[in-house]
Formats: sequence, structure tokens, C-alpha cells
Amino acid sequence: MLNRDIKYTLSEVGAQLGLSHAWVKKIEKYFKFPPWGSGRRGKKSYYSAQQFELFRKIVMLRRLDLGLEDIKGIYDAEKEILHFADKYFPVDGETEPEDVRCIVVYLITNVFCTSGGIEHDSAKCKKRRAETEKLEEMIREYEGVIKIILERIDSYCQKLKEERGDLKAILGSR
Repeated sequence: MLNRDIKYTLSEVGAQLGLSHAWVKKIEKYFKFPPWGSGRRGKKSYYSAQQFELFRKIVMLRRLDLGLEDIKGIYDAEKEILHFADKYFPVDGETEPEDVRCIVVYLITNVFCTSGGIEHDSAKCKKRRAETEKLEEMIREYEGVIKIILERIDSYCQKLKEERGDLKAILGSR
């Protein structure tokens, strides 16, 4: 669980993730993140633990050879699902606790929604057929992209195992 009280400076984010200050700011600008700890005129840029986690996930996806454009597509798809669910199926004062459902997403969860995912009111889904179908289609497309990422992770893990075997062979312990 993330400690929500921790604040990271721009230098700490860069050092822990292996990014320069310029790359951290480039990612912020490219993804059109809201101004986080702006860093204007002598003021330090600060990032919350949730924002740091988002940067960490972006860096991890980059290590899987996904381009920033592809990662931004994932980020935008998640935000689109979030806004669509908020618009048509909001969790509000009329929502019964048993009707709260979560759509689990990867990037935006800790920054824009609860730790469980994008919450929506399932009872309202039953009343809005067209919107429910649209939401389900958005989720299916998103899950398709996640499956591709999982395949890349599996491939990357296999490469690491092979490298590990080569290194163990050097030590004679293969």
C-alpha cells in the first residue's frame, strides 16, 4: 500500500526511476498531466506517492519497448473509461453499497480513482442499455491491449531467464 503522505522531489523521481529532470517533465507535458508541484521560479516540484507510482508504471512500460504514444493511448483509454463511468453511472448518494462495482485499470488507479479501480453504479447500468454496451466495448478493447502487454512481459521474462542461465553458466552453476 502506498504511503499517501510521502512527497518526492523532481530529483528523487528522476534518480529512483533512472530519468533525467527533462524526461520527467517531458512525460508530464506529453501526457498532459495536471500541473503537479509546478516547480516555477525557485519553487521545487513535488510529487505524491500516487504520482510517483504512475511515473514508475510508465517507465516499466517503456522498458517493454512500448513507445510514449502507445502508453499515452493506454492512459487516455483509462481516462475515457473513468469519465464515461462518472458521466453515466456515477456513484452518488443514491447508490447502494452492494451496487458499487470497480473496473480495474493499470495506470491511473492511484492518481484519479480509488485503489480498487474506477467505481461505477451497476444498478444504473441496468437502466442505460446503450451506454452499458458502450462501456463494455471500451473495457473489452482495454483488456485486449492489456493482453498484448502481458505477452510482452512474458517474452521479457523469458529473455531474463535465458540471460540468468548464461550468467550462471559462467559461474559453473547452470
